[in-house]
Amino acid sequence: MAKFTQQDRQRSVNQTLASWALEGFEPAPEYLALLERYVQGELTLAQVRAITDVQVAAGTDSGEKSPVLHAA
Repeated sequence: MAKFTQQDRQRSVNQTLASWALEGFEPAPEYLALLERYVQGELTLAQVRAITDVQVAAGTDSGEKSPVLHAA
């Protein structure tokens, strides 16, 4: 399994955020905080995904918008 450096993780996140911006989406502040924890090496992408899956499911049940992305 490849070991990514903090610089690798930051580059990946920056590229993802730029792609989303081009598509007209921006992540919620809560999701940006999770991405920062990923960049710092505190969370894996699998953990970020699991956390957001739970948040999205909870938001879907209550009729709220996705806590991950919304139109800019």
